[in-house]
Amino acid sequence: MKVIFFLLQHSKRNFVLALITGLLAGVSSSGIIALIHLIISTELSHFGLFLISFIAAWIGFGFFSAASTYFLSKLSQKSILDLRLNLTQQILASPLKLIEEAESKVFLVLTEDINTLANSLERIPSVFAALATVLGCFMLMAFISPLLLSCLIIILILAFPLYIFPLKKMQKYLSTMRQEWNIIFKHFYSLHQGIKELLLNLDKQKSFIDRHLYPACERQYQQAIKAKTLNTIASRWGDLFLLAGLGFIIFTLPKSGYITFQELSEFLFIFLFILSPLTTILAFLSEFERMKVSLQKIEEIGLFLKSNLDNNYITQEISIDSLLNCPQFLRLEGINYQYYDQSQEHPFNLGSINLEFELPSIVFIAGGNGSGKSTLVRIICGLYTPEKGKIYLNNTEINAKNQLAYRQYFSVIFVDCFIFEELLGFDKNYLHNRGEKYLDKLELTKKVKIENGKFSTVNLSQGQRKRLALLTAFLENKDIYIFDEWASNQDPYFKKIFYYEIIPELKAKNKLVFVISHDESYYHIADRLIKLEDGKVVEDSQKIDNFLA
Repeated sequence: MKVIFFLLQHSKRNFVLALITGLLAGVSSSGIIALIHLIISTELSHFGLFLISFIAAWIGFGFFSAASTYFLSKLSQKSILDLRLNLTQQILASPLKLIEEAESKVFLVLTEDINTLANSLERIPSVFAALATVLGCFMLMAFISPLLLSCLIIILILAFPLYIFPLKKMQKYLSTMRQEWNIIFKHFYSLHQGIKELLLNLDKQKSFIDRHLYPACERQYQQAIKAKTLNTIASRWGDLFLLAGLGFIIFTLPKSGYITFQELSEFLFIFLFILSPLTTILAFLSEFERMKVSLQKIEEIGLFLKSNLDNNYITQEISIDSLLNCPQFLRLEGINYQYYDQSQEHPFNLGSINLEFELPSIVFIAGGNGSGKSTLVRIICGLYTPEKGKIYLNNTEINAKNQLAYRQYFSVIFVDCFIFEELLGFDKNYLHNRGEKYLDKLELTKKVKIENGKFSTVNLSQGQRKRLALLTAFLENKDIYIFDEWASNQDPYFKKIFYYEIIPELKAKNKLVFVISHDESYYHIADRLIKLEDGKVVEDSQKIDNFLA
C-alpha cells in the first residue's frame, strides 16, 4: 500500500488513467483470445465480422498498452523526480554537522535506493496490463467452464501463501543486505579518498581489504545469495504446486464426467496464454519487496532529516534585505560548541568565544592542528550553529529565521574545497567580462578557459584548483571572505600575490577577510591576529608590532 500511496500522492489523475487504459489493454488482449476461441469453434462462419473484431481488438491492445505505459511511466518518473529534488532540498536545508555524520546513509539513498525504486516502478505498466489480461481470460474461462475456473482459483489461492512466505523471509535478507551496503559505501569512499596512502603501503592495502572491505562484501554476498535462493524457491515451489493442481484436474475431472475433453482443451489453451502475464505478476512480487525496502530507507532518511530541522529554518525567505545591505561589524558573544571526533577519547569544546570584527579589516586566525580554527570559521559563516552564545551582524541577532540569509554574506574557500565545473549562479555576460580578467591575474589562461558559463577543465593540480576557487570567490563579490589554509598548496610566487595583492585588494573594497594560516612571515599584513589553542582564544593582538614578538 505504501508504494500505491507513494504514486497516488504525486498524481491521482495519471494513476487513474494508467489503471483504466491498462485494464482496457487487458480486455483487448483477452478479447483476442476470445475471438480465436470463437473462430475455431465456429470454423470461421462469420468471416467479415470476425476480421473486423480481430483488427479492432488488435488495435485496441496496442493503443491502450502504449497509453497505459505512457501514463504510468509519466507518473513513476515524476515521482522519482520529485523524490530526488525533495531529498536534495532537505539535505541542503539540514545542518552541516548532521550531513557530515550521516553522509554515507544520505548519499546511498540518493543513488542505490532511488535507482532501485525507479527501476521497479518502470515495471508497473506491464504488471497492470498483465493483471488485466489475466482477469479478462478468467472471464472467458468462466464462460467455458465455471468448474474448471473454480478449481484453478482454489489452486492459486492455495499456492499463493507458499509463494509469499519465502518472499517475506527474503525481505529480511534484503534489508540486511541494504544495511551492508552502507558499510561497503563507506569503505569505497575511504578507498577513493585514501588511494595514495594505500598505494604506498602494502600492509595498509592488505589490512584494508582483509579486515574491512572483504568482510563487508562477504556479508553482503551471503545475504544476497539467501535472498536470491528464497526468491527462486518461491517461484519454483509456486510453479510446482500449480502444475500439480493442473495434473490433478487433467487426470480426475474428465474421467469423472464433470467436464469434457473439449472443454478441457479450450480451457488449457487459454491457461497457457495467461502463463506469461501470470509469471510477470508473480515476478513483480519479488520486485515489490525490494521496493518496500528501498522506500523504507528513503522514508527513514527523510524522517531523519526532517526531525533535525527547525521549521523556522525551512520556511525562512532567502532575502539578504531581511538583514543588512551594508554590514559594518560582526560580533560573537559567548559562543560555545562541542563535537565528538572518533580519533579522540573526549569531546572537543570550542569556547567560550567573545570577539568583534569590523569591516573592512584583515584577520589572521592561527593555531595548531585541532585547535578549533576550522570549527570557528564554520560557526562564523553560519554552517555550524553554536550550542550556546549569539552571533550579531551589526545589531541583528542571527537565528533560525535569518541564518540562511546571513550565510549569503560569505564567500569561503575551505581546505577541501570542491570546484564545480559550471560557474553556478552567475550571468554569462558577467562571467565573460570579469572571468577572463581574473584568469589572467591568477595565471590560469593557459590551463583554463571560461566557455558558456563553464570551466573548460577542472582537472588541475591542487594549487591550481585553489586558484580557480579564488576566481569564483572574486566573482561572488561578498562582504566577508574566509580562506582556510588557501596558500598551503601554493608556490612562493603565488603566496606573495595572495598575501600582498589579493588580500589587501579585498580590504580596499570594504571586505572583512579571515585568513587561517601558518605562514608567520605574512602575519604583519593583518590588522588583527587571533590564536587558538584547545578551542580557546589564547591571543588576540590588534597591533602589528606585537604579532611577531
